[in-house]
Amino acid sequence: MNAQLMIQPSSFIDTGIQIKTVRGLFLFKFSEDLQERLESLNEKQRELQLTTDEASELTGILELDRIFTLHQCKNLLLSLRKYGDFKRDSATGSRAGCVSV
Repeated sequence: MNAQLMIQPSSFIDTGIQIKTVRGLFLFKFSEDLQERLESLNEKQRELQLTTDEASELTGILELDRIFTLHQCKNLLLSLRKYGDFKRDSATGSRAGCVSV
């Protein structure tokens, strides 16, 4: 495990997160501003032009994304189990799994 400097993911919650209702589920979504910032930082990283502060910011945003994706995945699976709304994949016969929202 590598130690990385990052801006605390919780610092983005007040202004950077929206809650959307999709099929009766409350899902977290990045605000337009935070999504644009993420894309800008990713572009700078690809171009190797990211400052140390920007790298810390990007790490925090990506961590927040991982946290909310995991939370939403668990929420979705619990909801599907509760209401028995699993759908089978016609090719494999397996039940649908979790996807990033």
